[in-house]
Amino acid sequence: MFISYSNTMKSNLLNNQTTIFLILLLVVTTCKKKIELPVVNTEQVKVTTTYITSAVGKGTVVNDGGGTVFERGACWSTIKNPTINDKRYVNGYGLGSFDIYMDGLFANTLYYLRTYARNQAGINYGNQIQFTTLPPIAPILMTASVSNITETTAVSGASWINDNGDQITTKGVCWSTTNNPTISDNKTENGTGAGEFVSNVTGLLPGTIYYLRAYAINNKGIGYGEEISFMTLSQ
Repeated sequence: MFISYSNTMKSNLLNNQTTIFLILLLVVTTCKKKIELPVVNTEQVKVTTTYITSAVGKGTVVNDGGGTVFERGACWSTIKNPTINDKRYVNGYGLGSFDIYMDGLFANTLYYLRTYARNQAGINYGNQIQFTTLPPIAPILMTASVSNITETTAVSGASWINDNGDQITTKGVCWSTTNNPTISDNKTENGTGAGEFVSNVTGLLPGTIYYLRAYAINNKGIGYGEEISFMTLSQ
């Protein structure tokens, strides 16, 4: 009888331990926090005036949904409700505000923008806002330093050009013996497009001070770089 009673006690204890384990497992499973999609806001966009084919904005991840926001950013398109399959900019992770930088835009074009955030539950998008880029204007550019100066020649060009949303049809440098030379003075022509270029200046007079500027032309006007002065070598 004693052995039988002991086995019964052991059996009851084992059953009680199993029951407690199942209860604890049920409690843990029931209390486990469910991860929701993150919440993100899209804020106002500012179209840049220096580079009219770009824009900047801000977004804010206000709620991580109980998970970890491991990617956040923005997406944009000329069609409503853009997704990450459209143009996209990624800016870090986690809660809080973040900057948005968009480039390669078309001038005078309506765009739609949404921020997004991604956690373990998936991707969620913020509110949609729209903005319009500025219309094309004359190019802006930087005149390259003058080098290889001789009695009658020199080398310059443009070290940087922005077409400001309109194709450059002509570019080069212009020069004169007076300030602020224009394309009505002496000039070179170095092709089309927004790429930097090197220009060979010829036909100069020895021992003379010249003023030179790079220029670029599109359908909206003529843009000039900063003026550089130099003196040719004396004979």
